[in-house]
Amino acid sequence: MSEAVLSVGFAGPHVSIQDAGRPGFMRFGVPASGPMDRASFAAANVALGNPPGQPAIEISMGGLALECLSGTVTFAVAGGGFVVEHGGRRAGSWSVATLRAGERLAIRPGHWGNWTYLAFAGRLDARGWLGSLSTHVISGLGGGRLVAGQTLTVAGAELRAEREGAIVCPVTARPRQEVRVVLGPQDRFFARETVAAFLAGPYRLTDAYDRMGVRLQGPALPPGASLDMPSEPIVRGSVQVAGDGVATVLRALGEVLRDQVDTAQLRALAYIAGQSLATVHRLGPCETLADVEEEANKVLLKLDWGWLRIESRAEYVQFTHGCPPLRGWFGAEGMAWSGALFEGVFAEWLRGLGAGEQLDLRQVGDAVGADRLDIEERASQILRVVMIAEDRVFVFLEGQDEADDVRHGLPGRRSLERR
Repeated sequence: MSEAVLSVGFAGPHVSIQDAGRPGFMRFGVPASGPMDRASFAAANVALGNPPGQPAIEISMGGLALECLSGTVTFAVAGGGFVVEHGGRRAGSWSVATLRAGERLAIRPGHWGNWTYLAFAGRLDARGWLGSLSTHVISGLGGGRLVAGQTLTVAGAELRAEREGAIVCPVTARPRQEVRVVLGPQDRFFARETVAAFLAGPYRLTDAYDRMGVRLQGPALPPGASLDMPSEPIVRGSVQVAGDGVATVLRALGEVLRDQVDTAQLRALAYIAGQSLATVHRLGPCETLADVEEEANKVLLKLDWGWLRIESRAEYVQFTHGCPPLRGWFGAEGMAWSGALFEGVFAEWLRGLGAGEQLDLRQVGDAVGADRLDIEERASQILRVVMIAEDRVFVFLEGQDEADDVRHGLPGRRSLERR
């Protein structure tokens, strides 16, 4: 079987080998590791036709330079707005090309993005640890960091010329000027004006970063009381404020939450977060279901959360939520519980329109890859969720008349009627 041998000419800090990670070992004190940007990591492998989770090189803003000593291998770069120089040509990340013996490949930061991924049409030959090649940076176990002078071998290297070309960069991967936040229970430690400064003031990323988090530069957030609280799991992407008032965005520590909290608890947390999001992003006045669809799409499209279609059926009204960002946010492993986030959003919106406390929303279908509707016909459940491939389908059952609507906790057809 053919192989490609690569020499590392330069590797910046935090450049390492990562695969999908090693979840499930947190009870032994071993974090999952894995890619910082799981969506871009997955995109690089998909672009090459690799199996999910195949090891790749995670490249920080420090950059990477390689020389192909022997062999031929097709590669993909996905993530951020990095610059790729190869074979005398200069291109952006989100592309597939082929590296041949004697050629050099240099990847360096561009105008945006902190991480990018270099995947190969073959398997990186590196040491594993606990069934994974992901690098645990603090201990150095796993595939390891890359250093200048190191030699890499891609086993089973293949030329896949038919896959060369551009990779479509998802909208969710592009930079944004605003980041949505949900205030946590610790906001009680800060004065109202401090919280307002946090929500209104601009923040910039600094060069003080690693795979654990990144320090921000912006308005100071001095706590109003001593930060005396027990240690607890931290959600990926949380903003942590130290005693000096400096905010840090935490990244990979989200794996701690996934490994220590069971799926039912994660669903409960996601549902509550969805309710909070719905209260921040409220619907406008609605007289009909057509109004609900229009107002909901204004919010969803603005936030890049997909789209909503409402269809009236003989005995119910069907809410179809297409292109939800759940997989990009939480990865494939999060699909088992992350759907509860939009359960909370949709349920809170409907309650805001007058639905009573008896309104019940739950997922009843397979969260990944289902190709059919799977709806429970239980009268006590008015609103349900199922999955059709990547689309979320919400079903809102109406009574046969207004009296039934009221009995089930609905506002009646005068507020939400079919058109």
